[in-house]
Amino acid sequence: MEPVVAEEFGEAILEVEVSLECGEVQWMRQGVVIHPGPKFTLKQSGQKRSLTIHKLALSDRGMYSCETLHDRTQAKLSVE
Repeated sequence: MEPVVAEEFGEAILEVEVSLECGEVQWMRQGVVIHPGPKFTLKQSGQKRSLTIHKLALSDRGMYSCETLHDRTQAKLSVE
């Protein structure tokens, strides 16, 4: 997963690719599981999985991770 730089009040998209189309992923921010809602949108398309963070605030900065049963990747989100 690549680091992302986004503008405050905008949105950021974090993307990963899994080896199996049916692969389940879990998105986390600083160890806390992210659930879909007004702030977060979780999508899957084929082998791609994405997390969209809406209405970015400076407090959204930090490390985000995506975990599968056998793997884990993480990236830093910077908000300017």
